Amino acid sequence: MKEVAKTTWLDIAVERICDSLGSAERKRLKLRSLLKLASIERRTEEAMFQLSEALFHAGVTVNPGLMKVGETWTVSADDWLVIEKAGESRVTSASSTKPSDFLPVNWSKDPWFDEVQSKNLRTEREVETKFILPLLTRLGYTEDDRYDEMPVHASHGSKQTVLRVDVALFDTSNLECSNQVLLTVEAKREERLTKTVELENAFKQARCYAMWTGCRHCLVTDGKTVILYRIGMSTLEKESELIRFEREHLKTEFPRLYSLCSKKALSNRFGKISIELEQQSSKAS
Repeated sequence: MKEVAKTTWLDIAVERICDSLGSAERKRLKLRSLLKLASIERRTEEAMFQLSEALFHAGVTVNPGLMKVGETWTVSADDWLVIEKAGESRVTSASSTKPSDFLPVNWSKDPWFDEVQSKNLRTEREVETKFILPLLTRLGYTEDDRYDEMPVHASHGSKQTVLRVDVALFDTSNLECSNQVLLTVEAKREERLTKTVELENAFKQARCYAMWTGCRHCLVTDGKTVILYRIGMSTLEKESELIRFEREHLKTEFPRLYSLCSKKALSNRFGKISIELEQQSSKAS
């Protein structure tokens, strides 16, 4: 006789959260309301682990993510979240942004694009300091936007662990998405990305970060090859490689890279969603 699966509190929580969306593709909801729907009286890491994973597998995304950013709960009970049904056909992305909309004036005259070509990047640390950090500055991220070696509290089944993101990027000047991880960056030693196993490991790391932080974009580089991924935020979405190029083509490819993962492009995406939902809510009331 086939055993009938038991309904758990997580099944009920996910069902209630999905029901709250109704026919809408996405909606704004305060964290306090989300916890009430899930019947969570006290926010704990274990409860957030379980709920985040259950929503991920149910095809529901939550931004900002429910887990801690670093060592603190940066999202308070009265902060707004965006709850969204995931799906391949309707995922919004910064890739629709035109480079000309955001590119800094006279960026092509910056001597760094030529100087970096002759840099000798012997270690992973040198890839970070000589290539990644200057590149992030030119993508619009400030020192305050950057969280180096950010700990990510994660769970593998019943086992809890702490992962560390080489660099996590925010837009600290934008209240609409100041707690949202916009971009994660993984640094590899030069020539490492020529190996398939290194690429696979980098991608697995990025996907894991996405589940726990709600971050959709990950930049991976060994200083020679640059790859930007858009990570699927649920089991219903496929991952995609948005752009890949070698360092000698950096200046040519920079406008496209900027349109895909600059601070302006990514914060614009989250800001637009929040503003649209706020306007819809105001009209409905």
